[in-house]
Amino acid sequence: MGDGAARLVQRALPDGFSADVLARMIADFRIQYAAGLCVETRPYPGIEPVLQRFASAMPLAIFTNKPSELARPLLRQLQLDHYFTHVIGDGDGYARKPAPDAGRWLLERHGGDPGRALVVGDGVPDMRFAHALGARAAAVSWGYSERDRLAAEHPTWTVDRPEELVEIALASPDIVLASPLDR
Repeated sequence: MGDGAARLVQRALPDGFSADVLARMIADFRIQYAAGLCVETRPYPGIEPVLQRFASAMPLAIFTNKPSELARPLLRQLQLDHYFTHVIGDGDGYARKPAPDAGRWLLERHGGDPGRALVVGDGVPDMRFAHALGARAAAVSWGYSERDRLAAEHPTWTVDRPEELVEIALASPDIVLASPLDR
């Protein structure tokens, strides 16, 4: 979680596995995950109205350490894919978060300013990605990382309810992910 599928599998195994065995386990994990991609996965309550509000005003992108061949179908199954102009995941040619490469590419493509970008995330890699990019960060407490752990990464905001993201944007009118809007 947070560092990508390969690290998740590696952490789950005891030390001493060969590289070949680890590679097979990762491949098996991806097959199993793809087969049950959306069995228990649901959007957090209150997320969709926030996505609707933001997507009507600015382009939204997802940068995930999840393998991209799993992230995109997951968003389609959840019927959330239409909110995002880009979904960039592990395997799309960019270093995984916290490396800022994918964010820089997107901002350059859209003529955006990192200082006006808002990164929303629930993990340490997200907060470090925002800092490396030079963007502001909203750490959301309802994800997989504990609130205190996220706060230790010094996000611009720590958010406990999805609606607070809209309040932040309304109070900070210079926050835009990219400009001009290129969909």
